[in-house]
Parts: sequence; C-alpha cells; structure tokens
Amino acid sequence: MTVTILVSALVSLTLTPMMCSRFLRSKQQERHGRLYALSERGFDLLLAVIARAWMLRSATTDDLAVFVATLLATGYLFAVIPKGFFPQQDTGLIIGTSEAAQDVSFAERCAASAPSRTSS
Repeated sequence: MTVTILVSALVSLTLTPMMCSRFLRSKQQERHGRLYALSERGFDLLLAVIARAWMLRSATTDDLAVFVATLLATGYLFAVIPKGFFPQQDTGLIIGTSEAAQDVSFAERCAASAPSRTSS
C-alpha cells in the first residue's frame, strides 16, 4: 500500500505536469476550424439562454413545492406498490442441480463436482 501511494505521488508530481506541458496550449497557439467555431457559438447561445432563464426564475416556493410533492409521492408509492418480489424470510437454503450421463459412477460424479484446488 505504501509503495502504491509513493508511486502515485511520484507520477502526480513528475509525469502529469510534463504531459500537461506537452498537450495543453495557450490561447494564442490554439487554432480551430469552422465546425469548432460554429459549435462554440451554439454553446455560447445556449449558455446565454439558460443564464437568462435562471435570472428570471430564481429559487422560489415553486421549487420547494415540487420537492415536497416528489417526496410525498415517493412515500405514497413505497406504501402502495406490492412487494411480492421480496421474500418474507430468508431460509438460508441454496438448491442446485447437476446432470451427468447415466453410466457415471457416484465417485466420479463427486470428484467432478468437487471444487478444484488449483491455485490461480
């Protein structure tokens, strides 16, 4: 565990800054095509619309009412929805079946179904 932390610290203090200096460029060195400029204008427009809508409608009592209604609906549905998929009690029993050819002896069957002891 200690070695892992030391390797992580070494990478974060040496390799990561070096990779950032290679991949990241300053704003003066950036060059983008028409598709990038078009999508950037679209994102800026979307951001302006969202910002304007948020300024017009700040957090009001409507937000609190929606939150309380959602909370009440969740409680109501929890009480009303049937819970038949959940067992009433755990019996602690697991049942499994296996099939083999009719000419297999009991000893061979036990040997085949025993857990393997090979190390991985």
